[in-house]
Amino acid sequence: MREGSQKRFSTSSALFLAALMALSGFGVFMLTGAPPAQGKVGLRQIIEKGDITVTGDVSYSNETWRVTGDIKIYSGGKLTLDNMTIYMNCSTDGEYGIYVYSGGELIIKSSTITTTNTTALIDVPTGPQWVRTWGYHWKFYIYGKATLLNSTFSYLWGGNTIYYQSGLEGGVVIFSTDDVLIQGCRIEKAEGSGIFIGSSSFSLSDNPFIKPKIYNNVIDNSTSHGIMSCVGHPEIVGNVISNASYRGVQFFLYGEPLFKNNIVKDCGSGRNLNSTVLDATSTGGVFIDFYYYSGTVPYIFEGNTIINNSNGLGVRRVSRTMSNNCHVIVRNNTISNNWRYGIYSGPVPTSPSSFYVIDAIIENNTVSNNGWDGIYFSIWGNFQNRYPREIKYNRIYGNGKNGILIGNETSGVSVNIYDNNIYNNGKYGIECIGGG
Repeated sequence: MREGSQKRFSTSSALFLAALMALSGFGVFMLTGAPPAQGKVGLRQIIEKGDITVTGDVSYSNETWRVTGDIKIYSGGKLTLDNMTIYMNCSTDGEYGIYVYSGGELIIKSSTITTTNTTALIDVPTGPQWVRTWGYHWKFYIYGKATLLNSTFSYLWGGNTIYYQSGLEGGVVIFSTDDVLIQGCRIEKAEGSGIFIGSSSFSLSDNPFIKPKIYNNVIDNSTSHGIMSCVGHPEIVGNVISNASYRGVQFFLYGEPLFKNNIVKDCGSGRNLNSTVLDATSTGGVFIDFYYYSGTVPYIFEGNTIINNSNGLGVRRVSRTMSNNCHVIVRNNTISNNWRYGIYSGPVPTSPSSFYVIDAIIENNTVSNNGWDGIYFSIWGNFQNRYPREIKYNRIYGNGKNGILIGNETSGVSVNIYDNNIYNNGKYGIECIGGG
């Protein structure tokens, strides 16, 4: 059903309320939170909606909806929402959602989309990852074109999975090869990931045409990951990712993402997670884990601030299918005040033998005041004697144990360490053990 924009409130009532508030010394404001069962929110009449199907060019502005159904934008359809408040009226978790299909387009500006029920207990005691959350969440899948600007999205649905299982993605799910821009938004209280970037069918191959732009957003308080990127060439720049229970950001499977000038903080608490996924090195700020890298240029982390997480930056399991080039560059980052390691690799005794860390360059970072070692590169048997190439030009100080720890479980580690400023660490500046 297609409808135009309508005004559904009493002008005289609105003017009376505004005058009364002005005389009382208050400004006119909009109420937030779940809407009443009927009536108004603030000065707006709540407009009840069922399923909404968009096949043409439709725009709405300055309305409040309670939607008991799905919003679907099909090929040839374009939906623009400006200064809207929408409550997805789910009676079970993940019952309704917004779906932008291939050939469709969604534009959302200065709007809020949330759920009517923020308190229902979702208890999954045997869940493989998270075991508990609250509220009936709604789904958001993008297969087409989307522009999300200066808006708030909360209580987004997500499945319960440790990594990537088709159908169990979470948050704003991007499967699109069309233009997708998310800028200046707040995404919070999502199940699974706040933003998920992947392919609609699970595949062990990259798709360079999936290239969303994710700029200057706040992604907060998800049950698992802040951002999970599994494929494509996303640009993730200038965001604040915080309070993700498992990992702030994870790069998994394939792609060549740009990850620059982000703040990742307060992630990896393990809040409401299954104890089987928790160990000293599994949670934290930013991870490359189970990553098949086949690109021709280095994968670069640059200019990020990674602070107050359980661990800082984990370069854990990477399979190299390129040759002769540096694999990962960690450059010009601040990695500080994490509870355990600042930058680390392994130990991961169950890693497949095809995964190892190779040819990383760690340069010109500040790695300080982390609870354990500032930089820790270990070797487990199936890391196959492949190690970081260079650690250079870094400032490494105030860490609880060593500034740099190389080796640990077995021998054969080889790495060039030079021109670093290493001081005031709790144990040694540099320690090489196990024959490293």
